[in-house]
Amino acid sequence: MKLFYIFLIYYVFFLSTGNLKIYAQVGINTKNPTAVLDIVTNSTNDINKIFNVKNSKGLSLFSINKKGYIDIVENSNSLVKLDLRDISPNQFNRSLGIGYSDIDPSLVGSGVLRYNPTFKALEFSNGSNWIQLSSEKKRVFVLAENTSGSNYIVSFGSINQVLNNWTVVSDDTKSFDPVSGLFTAPRDGVYRISVSAVFNNVQIRSGSIASYELSLIQLLDDYLAIDYQGTKSVVTYFGGTGSTTMSNTCKNLFYLKKGESVYIAVNIINIIRSAQLSPDGASNILTIVEM
Repeated sequence: MKLFYIFLIYYVFFLSTGNLKIYAQVGINTKNPTAVLDIVTNSTNDINKIFNVKNSKGLSLFSINKKGYIDIVENSNSLVKLDLRDISPNQFNRSLGIGYSDIDPSLVGSGVLRYNPTFKALEFSNGSNWIQLSSEKKRVFVLAENTSGSNYIVSFGSINQVLNNWTVVSDDTKSFDPVSGLFTAPRDGVYRISVSAVFNNVQIRSGSIASYELSLIQLLDDYLAIDYQGTKSVVTYFGGTGSTTMSNTCKNLFYLKKGESVYIAVNIINIIRSAQLSPDGASNILTIVEM
């Protein structure tokens, strides 16, 4: 028994100091291993596992199937080379950590990912350059209608007002203020803006011509800016007896910088009494689309 312990001590000593080297190959399902550990599967099913590590509860933690696909979680039907997804919808800690690499993209080839800590962004190699990945931004789409039925008071024969108090139907980017009627660009870009508005019970001075101007006005600074530009649509009406209905549509493309705004203005000239905005939302429509 003492000889056994002496042999064991010598074995551990030489193995730990590197003076004893053992060369061996282990084969599973093969008599002629070609690697330190050579596993050969006899299964004809590609999704059958040839290597599987489980926890104390018997749940798979790491497995490799016959095709060489790796599952880091329990997902025996993986169709990709590396799968972190879990079959349970209640499991969330399945993220993948990616680090930085300074290897030239021509050496690593195309399709390689890295994380660039300087730009705090993922990049991929196209075989020639590291290209930064960018998510698809949510484009502006505003749809609003005006059902306020507001009465606009005539002053010196005309109405000159901002068209406000809208009801938003769609605005995921929250870039339109329905109360003020002010749209503010969330980023530099081209925006197509269109507005239609109908006024009822408009009384034109008998024997004269009235004009209905509907404008989209771009502020180059803020809501109180003096510097502005825009586009205008003008429709003329002939006066007679009784009231009339006025309708107009104005639309244009606006090249806006981030923070620049556009609002809607109404100017009805040479009328008497008040003019009521139609309460029908289908008549008063605003659309804003980022191109």
